[in-house]
Amino acid sequence: MLMFVRFLVLFFCLNVVVRFVRALWHTAMPATEPREAPRSGVSLVRDRVCNTFLPRERAIVASVNGHEEYFCCERCRSQAQAAASVAVPVTER
Repeated sequence: MLMFVRFLVLFFCLNVVVRFVRALWHTAMPATEPREAPRSGVSLVRDRVCNTFLPRERAIVASVNGHEEYFCCERCRSQAQAAASVAVPVTER
């Protein structure tokens, strides 16, 4: 039992040291340049897959079910097109 308690104390101490070193490392890293904010009057579009808003000129445009859709990345575009191909259209009786 005493050996288990020693192990827990050692584990706790190592965890504290690792967190401290990580905190020092992150403060020593140079700050990244902030992204350029969109200019006022820029038209934003929404990616319906991940609900990200982005400027229209940076969006990936694709036709999904005959409608023009905007996406932030190729992965979201692929997901939307895959979902559209799986969806079964509702027919009227």
